Amino acid sequence: MRCALLLIAVLAAAPGVAAAAARPGAERCVAAAQVFLDGLVPAQRQRVVRPWSDAARGKPMFPPGITPAPTGMRIGELADGQRVRLHDFLGCALSSQGYQKVAGIIRRGDMVADTYKDLPAPQRETRAKTGALHFWITLFGDPSADKPFGWRLEGHHLLLQFSVERGLLVPGPTWLAVDPAVMTKGTWAGFRILDAEFTRGLELLEGLGEAHRRQAIVADRVPQEMATTPGSRAQRGAAAGLPVGTMSLPEREIFWRLVDEYLGNLEAGTAARLRRQIESEGGLHFAWRGPAERGQPVYYRVQGPSLDLEFSHALDVRGPQRGFDLNHIHTWWHIRPAP
Repeated sequence: MRCALLLIAVLAAAPGVAAAAARPGAERCVAAAQVFLDGLVPAQRQRVVRPWSDAARGKPMFPPGITPAPTGMRIGELADGQRVRLHDFLGCALSSQGYQKVAGIIRRGDMVADTYKDLPAPQRETRAKTGALHFWITLFGDPSADKPFGWRLEGHHLLLQFSVERGLLVPGPTWLAVDPAVMTKGTWAGFRILDAEFTRGLELLEGLGEAHRRQAIVADRVPQEMATTPGSRAQRGAAAGLPVGTMSLPEREIFWRLVDEYLGNLEAGTAARLRRQIESEGGLHFAWRGPAERGQPVYYRVQGPSLDLEFSHALDVRGPQRGFDLNHIHTWWHIRPAP
């Protein structure tokens, strides 16, 4: 209750923010974007806003890392009140679940830097560039319900892209990743991010009948890179693995729990609309690469006519063996809009 009252007080202190927060979906995002931009001085606004037609809109920094983004403004350059408005804006397109995942990724670098004091100096310097102040925000076009506009938040292990087009909220390709996924020492020991994405994939594989499990497993090794991320040397190719249409009813229920974990990051109306879209299209496949037992690196993929969704444990960037790190997770997903 005290937290709720504090949030109300904070929003009330920023003119227009509370009104924006009360609106659903695309309408709320238009209002929240206007409130955020109204809080910027002209020089800041000039850096944050690019034309909708700007070629940079389709060229995000990937993989999003510690180098400065090619467009936008670093969060650390915003004043406290401006960051309050920014976070209200970022939350307009997300569910509370989705916002907490994004916020957890944003602050992970600070948590690691505060906890792992014994890291070598170069790693400490790198982690100092992955904290909450080292993410970049860009808007494309002017917030309007009548004309398209979009926004992008990018930084280490995070790429969020949204637009409002024809009155609809449209998510772009999304990258949520984390290292470490589970904090193992200090004040934050046990805190975890993207755990459900990992668990839901295992639940589905283990919930398949023997014949369906054999069909779903398309390779015995985890791939070195994902198939559908920008710049990947792999190719999207034809759908492989187990067709969802052949699953039993209990198997399909587990499958949709997995997909809903990703869709559930979006605000409710958008999530429901996209769920209907991919259900009606059919043609969905679930594929698994790598060992089928727990305690091993995991890769899975869900592919459909408009859906690409991938999960993978990533390479250990610090260990001498450069093997897969079960505490380093990458996820990538995109639903192309219906025509």
